[in-house]
Amino acid sequence: MDFGELKAPWLAWCQAHGITPSHALRNAIWQAMNRNATQALAPLTPR
Repeated sequence: MDFGELKAPWLAWCQAHGITPSHALRNAIWQAMNRNATQALAPLTPR
């Protein structure tokens, strides 16, 4: 994955928090998936 200009700040953030970039990315994806699951709307039913 190419982070482009975000790579240096991403690596610095990970180092400051004592986690690997891979672990941080997995956590971010997991949190986004959980947030979407809890905010998902109920399916619409046809009238």
